[in-house]
Amino acid sequence: MQASKLLGFSAFYRFRRHLWPALAPVLTTLTLFSFSSAIMAVSALGFISVGVRAPTPELGLMMTELLPFAWEAPWLLMQPVIALFLLLISLNLLM
Repeated sequence: MQASKLLGFSAFYRFRRHLWPALAPVLTTLTLFSFSSAIMAVSALGFISVGVRAPTPELGLMMTELLPFAWEAPWLLMQPVIALFLLLISLNLLM
């Protein structure tokens, strides 16, 4: 960094060349974990009927609405569960 600064390179060049390669993996991991946590939090709030209201499609709310039919048609309840599972697993495997 000091040599680049003494050679007169711009701040953008120094950031792109020296800082970004070290920060990119950490920021990518942090971002993907944050997305996973946010999706899980929204789904949990929807499951306990605190999140978004009924006309808006949301995985936690779908699970709550399908819960009374779990004994007659368990595959209906498993669809939003599997969708949430695959979404969270895919976000965590992107790292």
